[in-house]
Amino acid sequence: MADKSMKAVIRAEVDPSGVIKGVAATNRELAKLNSKTSAIAVGASFNMAQMGFQMLMSVFRVMDRRVSEMAQMSTRFSPEAQNGVMRTKMLELQRERFMAENFGIDGRGKFYDGVGATRDVLQNHILQVLTMLTMEPPIDMGSEAMQNEKIKVLSAIRDINKTDVIRGQFEGYLDEEGVDANSDTETFVAMKLFIDNWRWAGVPIYLRTGKKMPETVLEVIVEFKQPPRALFGKASSNHVRFRLGAKDGVDIALQAKRPGTKLVTETVDLSVEFVAEFGDRQGPYERLLRAAMLGDHFRFTRIDAVLQSWQILEDLLKNPNPVIQYEGGTWGPSEAEELVPGGWAKVGTEADSLKNPHQ
Repeated sequence: MADKSMKAVIRAEVDPSGVIKGVAATNRELAKLNSKTSAIAVGASFNMAQMGFQMLMSVFRVMDRRVSEMAQMSTRFSPEAQNGVMRTKMLELQRERFMAENFGIDGRGKFYDGVGATRDVLQNHILQVLTMLTMEPPIDMGSEAMQNEKIKVLSAIRDINKTDVIRGQFEGYLDEEGVDANSDTETFVAMKLFIDNWRWAGVPIYLRTGKKMPETVLEVIVEFKQPPRALFGKASSNHVRFRLGAKDGVDIALQAKRPGTKLVTETVDLSVEFVAEFGDRQGPYERLLRAAMLGDHFRFTRIDAVLQSWQILEDLLKNPNPVIQYEGGTWGPSEAEELVPGGWAKVGTEADSLKNPHQ
């Protein structure tokens, strides 16, 4: 039996149309709810909070990668980013978003075989991160203003050319329990798309996700154009790397003059590790649960964005390209490397090993 000291009231607030608007798990948070709205209150222990949260799943659509500290707006709309490097498409060459997992389907064959990587990850997690990094500044920090800007991004995405999509399936997938012997379900997908608005028109955006990759990674790479004239000789492009996983932070690679008498440059890295700077922080699902309890939609997805994201991928899901086999422990089919001119940017430990190698 639960300790009485752990007792609380779980309150599911319902508007006149019958839609659950919020849940509170403490008396303090209950006081913040709108008293004019009808509600259902039940006594329960804190271990019932999960039940209350499940009641909200149809309204508070959970995208776990969106609650990463780096997936929030502070970096995207900081003065330096908004007024400088992120302000104009003239500086932008390409953007890459990559979510990789170093494990397979872990006994979920029957479920996963009817879903695949496009539905499981790209439609929700990756497209939502895309909106947060390409949206225009909202008129305020309220959830409605934020959601309005995100739907503008999704609505501006051009129809995706099937030749710009690579689907893969790791070797051995068909041997997994619950998987159809003739399954064409993808465990890897990479694609190129464009956002046809004034800021991002003409900028290629590359998305990639897969299972049985060399490591688990969630990163965004923003690569900038080379200047029209290379005064210091050919050099690597400057780029910003957003790390959204467990070791979240930001890396900025810049060209700096090498010490000495010659005017030559080399890449230097400026890095921020959020754990080192801020210490332990609130866990992602802690933020989600509290937001759901308070009826705060800021970190969740509005229904029009959900429908639009499905519409973007509808034709690709109905008429998919055939899957290409790839070996587990690799970054997917070799054909996917050809999608990006010069190949995909290094991510994860490979990217870490390249930071300031002279130090």
